[in-house]
Amino acid sequence: MPEDAPAEIPRSGYRITRTVSTSGSGRLLFRIRKERQPCTVRQFHTDEGSSGPFELTLDAEVIVPDEEIQLLQAHAMPTLRPSGAPGG
Repeated sequence: MPEDAPAEIPRSGYRITRTVSTSGSGRLLFRIRKERQPCTVRQFHTDEGSSGPFELTLDAEVIVPDEEIQLLQAHAMPTLRPSGAPGG
């Protein structure tokens, strides 16, 4: 192996999973999970890592003031008028 080539690191295999999900009520859920797993990258193979699983979860709620919601709704939905009414 050439001198400048990377060396294998024993017991360094992990799987990292990142998930972002939403609910219909303005909540965001960010989750990162790290778990031991043997892996191969290019020609390098390693056994599963030595530390146990790790999970980080962030649950965030998006808060929009009522005044802004009303303003957005006013611009998004035209006023309904009976047919034949002025402007209808």
